[in-house]
Amino acid sequence: MPVHYYAAARIEWYCVGDKAEIVRLLATCTHLGKKASQGWGRVAAWTVEPWAEDWTVRREGRLTRAVPIQDALPGEAGRLMFYGLRPPYYRKENQLPVVMPATRAA
Repeated sequence: MPVHYYAAARIEWYCVGDKAEIVRLLATCTHLGKKASQGWGRVAAWTVEPWAEDWTVRREGRLTRAVPIQDALPGEAGRLMFYGLRPPYYRKENQLPVVMPATRAA
């Protein structure tokens, strides 16, 4: 059975937190995605470095995550939908109207 996959030389995430705790938590994360027991998604290394900007909500004036409608800036581009902002995301009581980030044109 053919298996289709994407290999990535590098993936970047941005977060806010205590660097020592982030490093400690990432040390236990050796694989990403499905079929880790079969060797898929192995992480070669983690690099944690400080960053001068906070991109948890916006980067260069564009949304980086879903925000409640009342927190969106006037005229902010994005799709309106009901979405869970807290786990479990599928539960109706955790879902509210949000503005989703607009996708960049390729």
